[in-house]
Amino acid sequence: MHLIKVLRLLVVFEFILTVTAVILNFSFEEKLPVDLKTWIDVQAELPITNNEIITFFLLAAPLLLIYFSSMIGLLLLKPWGKYLYIFSMISLSVLSLFLGPTVEHAILTLFGDITSICTGGILVLILFTPVITKKSV
Repeated sequence: MHLIKVLRLLVVFEFILTVTAVILNFSFEEKLPVDLKTWIDVQAELPITNNEIITFFLLAAPLLLIYFSSMIGLLLLKPWGKYLYIFSMISLSVLSLFLGPTVEHAILTLFGDITSICTGGILVLILFTPVITKKSV
């Protein structure tokens, strides 16, 4: 299989896993043990602070937009997609350090792990192969 096909497959698979995990998060939240579900409910009822609003609108939302734009760029084999993807991965990883504790179902953790494998494969392909600069490898 050509590297271009592998890259596109990984990008599409990462997108599908990410969107599916976000959608499934709501249904799997009900399957958590009572204590964890109670903790999530208590956290959801806390008032939203100004710092959280600023973090979301100035950091998280633009980074998510950049992330999904970079995936389009990678599918089209555009050099800007490569740089946006690297920037968004580093930025989202750093941002996650400030989000606090999270609780999720084991199946969603599995989705996250597979997504991380896809991310690693994409990074290897765009950093260490000429897949973006050449049309065929």
